[in-house]
Amino acid sequence: MSQNLSSMRKVIEWAEKRGELLTIDKEIDPIYDLAGFIASMEGGPVLLFNKIKGYPGCRAISNLVATRRRLADVVGATSIEYTGKAFLDLVENPIPPRW
Repeated sequence: MSQNLSSMRKVIEWAEKRGELLTIDKEIDPIYDLAGFIASMEGGPVLLFNKIKGYPGCRAISNLVATRRRLADVVGATSIEYTGKAFLDLVENPIPPRW
């Protein structure tokens, strides 16, 4: 699956279209609660936290590559077996930053 997932916004939209995005709008404490919540959802959907206690305006995302299939799709691999090659291609040909 070759997609242009060149920004986090596009990745979030991609996960939502696939039905693999769980958005958490309740405020979560990054010190006491965040890691435990993520661990309890291991291998599950992409998690988007919209309210991080003590960090107004910041969001956090997790579980983006929690499954082999999702990792292959994110790096643009044609199949799970080619994930390593696709990842290496991304490392060797980075997207230049936009300022």
